[in-house]
Amino acid sequence: MGQSRRQHPGRVPPGHGEAQRVIGGFTRYGDDHTVRAELVRIARDRAAERTGVLFDRTDTVLIGDTARDVEAAHAAGVHVIAMASGRPDVAELRAAGAVDVLEDLTGIDRVRPALTR
Repeated sequence: MGQSRRQHPGRVPPGHGEAQRVIGGFTRYGDDHTVRAELVRIARDRAAERTGVLFDRTDTVLIGDTARDVEAAHAAGVHVIAMASGRPDVAELRAAGAVDVLEDLTGIDRVRPALTR
């Protein structure tokens, strides 16, 4: 797995904060499970615990920035929004199967349409 963002607790990478507030912040990182598709289940379970609402695959969106994130979303049967803010680029994320690819998550108005597909 890649480097975990948990090395900086409480630090939200640039462009993530606004989207995380809108989405609810039920993020999971690679140190919660070695199989990325399982991270989706873990995030849904934790969201249900916090909200009392069950989230199924149609209510779940994985926002990721690697081809492995795109593959995990497909394996879990959930929608994916890929973020091409560095490496990999847009073409690589599309090749991995991402339909919605954004350069970053700034401007939540650009993210919302992808959330409702």
